[in-house]
Amino acid sequence: MRRSLAMALVFLVGCGAVEEGVGDEVSSNQAVDEGAARIEFLADWTTATAGVPAAGEPLVVAYDLGRLPDCRSRYHGLPTWEVLAFYRFDGGAVSEVVLTKADGTERLAAPATIEVPPEAGSIELWFMNSDNTGCVAWDSRFGENYRFSFQQAPTLGFRADWTTDVQGRLEAGGTVIVSYDPARLPACRGTYYGYEAWSISAHYRFDGGAVATQPLTQAGKAVAAHIEIPAAADGLELWFENNSRWGCQAWDSAYGENYRFSIE
Repeated sequence: MRRSLAMALVFLVGCGAVEEGVGDEVSSNQAVDEGAARIEFLADWTTATAGVPAAGEPLVVAYDLGRLPDCRSRYHGLPTWEVLAFYRFDGGAVSEVVLTKADGTERLAAPATIEVPPEAGSIELWFMNSDNTGCVAWDSRFGENYRFSFQQAPTLGFRADWTTDVQGRLEAGGTVIVSYDPARLPACRGTYYGYEAWSISAHYRFDGGAVATQPLTQAGKAVAAHIEIPAAADGLELWFENNSRWGCQAWDSAYGENYRFSIE
């Protein structure tokens, strides 16, 4: 029932055309993160937000089934209907999650947790109620969908001109994004069988503690590092390494002093 209805009808309302096959897997309800930001879609057609939806943090979506009271068929005394939430980040690929759960001979509302990518700027949500008779009902704000923006994680940008751009505040217990231009370390390049055979990594530590490493390139292209800041951290120290398959190494470490940032 789910697949035949959802896949035939999901892209007719709200989100516009997308690739065939997107959303073939429906996420089941997972344990709700009680500390996460929460968006509630209430029976009176208002929405309520608790906490601050943030990029890189889980988001709980709760849906009052009174918003879509139709499409409630039963078979042998059991409900044969469900409510799905469809969502996408920044106009990208569509995903879906179930917002109901079985409870004996009934189906009840069940909040779902959505994992928000660290780079996400916004989320778009719309909802479908369907049953095995072919009944389908939508809640998509008349085709416009529901849209919410995310608070962005602070970013440390290391530019090709050797400047450093700090956007936002580094806060203990939060996340910081490190964006590094590979042009800062142009040495140690080379290919092997046509593939890039070099990589750049970020080394970092908090308050002089243990050193951790994250990649800053993938197949020769820059990728951002997403670093979790410990709850008790006061300072972040960063330095960068470029190395190749043949043992060439180049460093960007503020002449051995490393790059240092205070954490609030």
